[in-house]
Amino acid sequence: ELIKRGLPAEAVTRIMDLITTQTDTPLDFLDRALCAQPAAAAAIRELRDLAGWLEAFSVPKTAYAFDFTMVRGLGYYTGPIFETIITEPNLGSITGGGRYDDLVGLFKGESVPTVGTSLGIERIIDLMDELDLYPADIGGTVVQVMVTVFDDMTRVESAKLTAELRAAGIRTELYMLDRPIGKQIGGADKKGVPLVAILGADEIAAGIVKFKRLADGHEESVGRSQAAETVRRLLGIA
Repeated sequence: ELIKRGLPAEAVTRIMDLITTQTDTPLDFLDRALCAQPAAAAAIRELRDLAGWLEAFSVPKTAYAFDFTMVRGLGYYTGPIFETIITEPNLGSITGGGRYDDLVGLFKGESVPTVGTSLGIERIIDLMDELDLYPADIGGTVVQVMVTVFDDMTRVESAKLTAELRAAGIRTELYMLDRPIGKQIGGADKKGVPLVAILGADEIAAGIVKFKRLADGHEESVGRSQAAETVRRLLGIA
């Protein structure tokens, strides 16, 4: 493939020797092979510095390896690149990134030392599935109140109630889909939300909010100004 792209056969042979040679001291091997090239010598010194920092942070040598066959698909990297590999089970790379000092400079006008990585979320989920790494309460929610929405005419008031409860320190979610109230309450129950706030046209006109506690079906209507206090009482929170 490289020869077809115009590289001399001698150069291709040397490249293949560099990337396929197995050795316990890869940086020493690379140094001997490329020490005459200033750019390569500088890169090897940088890798030696990196190895020194890994040792300083007590990272075991069994946890990392220098792989000279690795490449990234983007051309803005200015230093070492890296990947995180899962070997048991054999899922391959789950993160990848590197150093790109000049990328921020495109916007800032000066080089800024920068290192970043991206995560392979799907592979991480596969890993968690494979090793059963999910916590027991993963299906729960931190939301304490779900505010329902009857229609477009009541949506603004529902949003205002949501903001009021949040301002009072209550973790509140506004239902965003156009579904019947029964479906909204069922959705809150399925997510594990303990309380729903029902705010229809009648409640808005009367200046009240109806709360329903899903654990026992208890319903209670209170004045709008008492909403936050009522939530705390119904949920037994301070």
